[in-house]
Amino acid sequence: MSEEIRLQAFKRDEVGKQGLRSVRQQGYIPGIYYDAKGDNVPVKVRYRALESAFRKAHSNHVIQLEIANGGQGTPRPVMIWDIQHHPVKDLILHVDFFGVDMSKEIQVEIPVQIEGEAQGVVDGGQLTVYHEALLVSCLPDAIPENIRIDVSALEMNENVNIEDVTFPEGVVPVYDGEENFAVAGVNPIVEASLEEEEEEAEGEAPAEEAEEE
Repeated sequence: MSEEIRLQAFKRDEVGKQGLRSVRQQGYIPGIYYDAKGDNVPVKVRYRALESAFRKAHSNHVIQLEIANGGQGTPRPVMIWDIQHHPVKDLILHVDFFGVDMSKEIQVEIPVQIEGEAQGVVDGGQLTVYHEALLVSCLPDAIPENIRIDVSALEMNENVNIEDVTFPEGVVPVYDGEENFAVAGVNPIVEASLEEEEEEAEGEAPAEEAEEE
């Protein structure tokens, strides 16, 4: 389980294009909190505070969101549902939070972390990671930082399949049980043969001759 991340928010009265522009000019980011029961609460959060929380939580970890309305807010477990960035500038424009029930399992994608150097790579092969993240189901407070996969024992033309991966306690992979797909594997490095290069060169020759004419 990762460290607890807290973020303070404030109920937002500003709406519309002008209102949202005013919120941003004051150093806040407008957003909406979607309650697990279906209630929506317009909020605003400090830009730097949100930026820091997003770096730690991304979209797959629980944040304790304190929504203040003239006083201290009660922490509510949420996850970042959507975060919008400026199309050109590296700026956050809007954020959506959704409340989670800590007693119910949720599905989230967790990044894969490769560890070790595959024997097949030592022998001249190439490691390919087919899935950078894996979909899992677990309680919100059991979400892992990553899924570690040790590839040290992989020989040439061997894979680590989903059924070979060890998941933390309480974390279950979500996939079609009949499809034991490969997560990472080692394959020979494919290089163009001399014959293929000569064929390509011959195919280009007529065009070059035509240009000279």
